[in-house]
Amino acid sequence: MHAAGARAHRLDLRADMPVREYGAAGVVDEQLRAELAAQLGAGLAAAIPEAALVWLRAEDAEPVDLARVAAALPPYAPIWVLTPKPGHPGHIPAAALGELADRAAVVLTDHTAITGGWTATCVRRRRAEPGS
Repeated sequence: MHAAGARAHRLDLRADMPVREYGAAGVVDEQLRAELAAQLGAGLAAAIPEAALVWLRAEDAEPVDLARVAAALPPYAPIWVLTPKPGHPGHIPAAALGELADRAAVVLTDHTAITGGWTATCVRRRRAEPGS
């Protein structure tokens, strides 16, 4: 499996899976974007997504609204929040990312180094409590 395929697999994204990307107007890893788009085959602008990629940097004046992203996805769909690694411009400390997740009523479920300069953190809507 080549690097893009391995990265898509690590993010639990499969070929032809509809994915929507948010926050790509700022600094992003263009090589990773291109690799994932090629691997998915459907691009990163799905009208009805099953997963999301969210680029988030500390300097974003108006960060992506994770609650809005979660509402546009099926229940418990993966939302991969891509942030610069520690020591890179735009890094967001784990505690700050946790606060963003709490405010959006999503839960952190996974975390992986995805490239040399970027980390991917998976968040998902909280599962409904039994009987609710």
